Amino acid sequence: MLISSRADKECLIEIIRSRGMFLWHACQLRDLASYLHVGGIPSRSLLNSQNLPFTRFQTDGEDRTNLVWDKVFVNLDDFGCWFAEGKAAVPNPYGPVQLRISPNAIFEADDVSVSLRSAGGRRFDRVEESLSMEEICELYSRHGYEWWPEAERIEKHAVRRLLEKHYDNAEFSNPEMSCNVPNELLPIKYVDALVVDPISIDGRSLVDSVKFALSEAQLDWCPRVLLRNALSDRRTLYQELIDLLSVDGSWSFYDIPFATLPDTVSNVMRSWVDEIERIEYQLIRYCTYTLSGTIMYSRKK
Repeated sequence: MLISSRADKECLIEIIRSRGMFLWHACQLRDLASYLHVGGIPSRSLLNSQNLPFTRFQTDGEDRTNLVWDKVFVNLDDFGCWFAEGKAAVPNPYGPVQLRISPNAIFEADDVSVSLRSAGGRRFDRVEESLSMEEICELYSRHGYEWWPEAERIEKHAVRRLLEKHYDNAEFSNPEMSCNVPNELLPIKYVDALVVDPISIDGRSLVDSVKFALSEAQLDWCPRVLLRNALSDRRTLYQELIDLLSVDGSWSFYDIPFATLPDTVSNVMRSWVDEIERIEYQLIRYCTYTLSGTIMYSRKK
């Protein structure tokens, strides 16, 4: 069932806060500019109705069909951290800018749904697939971040157990929260910080581009801008991916399993591509969305 009463919202907020966690929302540089224009995190319906630029996603059609096009989406964890920490993962496909959000933003919503499946999945039902409070608690583990060990985080094994409980043969996906918000906007005042991937485009760091976008917006509330912590070889890999995308736009069409990788790519890149073969669709999305929403947008500025 949906979480809609104030008491239930307070309970959900306490579950998140007691674990030292925030809510998260990833976006491309193109989308961030639109977010700053409207003063918060909008639904895609709101961006579309105001003719503001946003990155087109593969799931846009299903979002409309599943009646979630007008919802604001956040996550219970910073899923971009897995790549940064050296796991067999992909940088967050939805963007190299992660908005770190106070759990109190939940009070702005008329109702919220925490679901295991992506709302862009076939025949997604936001009400029927909403987890209970007990199940939301099961998602967390005591394993924190290397840079924030006292925090808890979403635990993949717990997600898989709940998927097996609710679905037959459901693919793994990161839990997400959809918010039914008045005016389809979570105000920017709830954004504590912007965590930016360590990449540069044509010699300009994305951190500097984000800071410039914030200064141009002249908001009453200005979140902090933080550079994402990452292992040394992952910092190199972040940039190598961006450089490959920047040089050859044909990378947006991808030959899986990457038999056509340029001879010049590093051994680290080749090893990583082999590691993530089972989640190749995430790399396709990362490359397609990043090329369109950050690299090409940055070059037009």
